[in-house]
Amino acid sequence: MSGASAPGADPERILPDGCVEIVFNLADRFRHIRTSTPATQPREMLVAAIPEHMLIKATGSIDVVGIRLRPGGAPALVSDAISDMGDVTAPLNDLDHRLPRFLAERLAATPKHQGRYHLVIDALRRVALPERVDARVMWAARRIRHARGQLPIDTVRREMGISTRTLERLFQRDVGLGPKKLSRVHRIQSVVRAVGAGQGDPWRRLALRAGYFDESHFVRDFQSVAGVAPGKFFGQAPNAMSTAFTAGADGLDDYLQDQTAGPT
Repeated sequence: MSGASAPGADPERILPDGCVEIVFNLADRFRHIRTSTPATQPREMLVAAIPEHMLIKATGSIDVVGIRLRPGGAPALVSDAISDMGDVTAPLNDLDHRLPRFLAERLAATPKHQGRYHLVIDALRRVALPERVDARVMWAARRIRHARGQLPIDTVRREMGISTRTLERLFQRDVGLGPKKLSRVHRIQSVVRAVGAGQGDPWRRLALRAGYFDESHFVRDFQSVAGVAPGKFFGQAPNAMSTAFTAGADGLDDYLQDQTAGPT
């Protein structure tokens, strides 16, 4: 993502998508609005899978390269358990990670949209350790996402043949969110994507299709995650950062539809 921030623009509201991200900020740093005193984000950071929204604000020019990791895939690149981060964002140099530190410098020296993608992919292929990924967790996370968060967690647990406590522990370790929270994120995102796709139905009807009992059920769930009521959220023009997160999930949905392997 590159461009320039609009002077005086409001902070952008980022909804959770269940993914861990590695972010390289090659221009002016963003601010994370948590309290009355915003915190400046690191230039190279790991962003945890958040259960609720984030508010971030650009401070000038924008030039960001982000690597989104599928739920459960973070151990291939990060040795420390995601649950041990202790914060939403953490500098890469504070973590036991395997991405080369020089990658940020090489990205900055590469013209925008000219070779950066292949530069990142090459680095990932050289340093990733896929054998560290728990295939059971990846499978369960795919099942939850493919079902748009409507699959009962006990069904996932039974299919995996493990206890509820073990399922929760594995998800906290590798995903950063418990299975129920991940389900809630995907259910809300399914409504957000449907509204963004311009399917023509109002968000109230789309929420019912997503498995909510009624409008008030969706409003409570949405507000607890987004920090605002759905009427206000959908009544505003989508911001660029939030759209990037939402649109980026579409390709993963197509991928998930082809996955038929069991929890081995």
